[in-house]
Amino acid sequence: MQIRCLAKQDAGKIILKYECGTWGEITTAMASFFASLASLPTRLQRVTSSGSYVPQIDGLRFIAILVVIIYHSSSRALKYYQPTGSIESFFVKYQPNGMAGVELFFFISGLIISYPFLSGNKPSLAKFYKRRLLRLEPPYILVLTICFLGLGVLGFQPDAATQFELQEMPLWQSYVSSIFYMHGTLYGTAPRLNPPLWSLEIEVVFYLLAPFLLAGYLKIQSFRNRVIFAIGAVLAGLLVQAIVVSINYPWYYRFPTHLYAFFLGIVVSDWTTRKDSFYSDRSRIFDLLWMFGFIALFVSASLQNIATDAVTYSWVLMLRACAIFCLFIGTAWGPLARRVMGTPWLALIGGACYSIYLVHVPVMNVVASIVFRFVQADSLATAWAISLSTLMLASILSGLIFYVLVERPCMRQDWPRRLWQRLTGKPVVS
Repeated sequence: MQIRCLAKQDAGKIILKYECGTWGEITTAMASFFASLASLPTRLQRVTSSGSYVPQIDGLRFIAILVVIIYHSSSRALKYYQPTGSIESFFVKYQPNGMAGVELFFFISGLIISYPFLSGNKPSLAKFYKRRLLRLEPPYILVLTICFLGLGVLGFQPDAATQFELQEMPLWQSYVSSIFYMHGTLYGTAPRLNPPLWSLEIEVVFYLLAPFLLAGYLKIQSFRNRVIFAIGAVLAGLLVQAIVVSINYPWYYRFPTHLYAFFLGIVVSDWTTRKDSFYSDRSRIFDLLWMFGFIALFVSASLQNIATDAVTYSWVLMLRACAIFCLFIGTAWGPLARRVMGTPWLALIGGACYSIYLVHVPVMNVVASIVFRFVQADSLATAWAISLSTLMLASILSGLIFYVLVERPCMRQDWPRRLWQRLTGKPVVS
């Protein structure tokens, strides 16, 4: 499409007139634009070390990040609006807790990390750790440093940020402990600079221990005995979390408390390696399992807020473990679920979940402080509507931008060499 500028002089004045191209040119340009937009998820999909890509796994990641950002968005609304009446208090009490999404992330990590070890394609330890280091560290350190500079140097303080205000430690101390993924282990609290990063500390501990855990797991040569052992480990882990967190809450931020989700991923991964037809359409019953898993995950997220005793907490975690398993099985074998979970844009957002997770709380704090300065909510529904619409959108957009600019380039195993060549002006050799 071309835009022509025509000029003529009338009564001593120069009049500019803009004319667009024909309707055919406009239609062609619009079609080209939408085609480019439709191909964006494919062009920006995650870069995997194996070269194979299963969009449904990123669909599971989408659900996990969705639960997390819904929780944090709705929680931000409560900083600017105080619920009134029993009905609003009821809804606040049962708002979905983001922990359900975090433990779905832990399951996916157990599933993905263990697969090459269990399928006979065991990577060398050097290659395994190098891949994690080059892939995860740069985005993490960059975001943590930006948070430190924003809070420590610029002096920005998030409005009514509980984790920030209740911790008296200096920011540099929180920064150093978070850099080494030790904040939750040392202090039993979420990091002051960026609270959600506590779960990434647990993920890193699993990455460090995974080769050794899997080596011990594979010592059990019988598949049946491995499954029995892993199911026992999952049930034991559920009880450990329920009891330990009920007695001593700071253990919530430490690795042993969440072992059950990783072991659930490991046993499911062990099972899938024996199924050649995985990620293929089967019966519609698996679509129903997927729907049950989706609903049950949110139910477990809502019930977590009232699980104050070990017995109730253990039942909530059992429901969550069943929900995660059904979600996965439905995603793998449900004809409709496979199509939904493999939707390109949904998979793209799920593939960018690490970036969204890193930036969403800092972005929410900044955006909420601006939005609620100009808009005052008169009800819980209004506060949630404002918060969910603005904060979720801002988190996803900023996370996608960070993914394109920072995280995705780090997915290339040779990115240090490429970066050095670009900085020195030398040509990049593919």
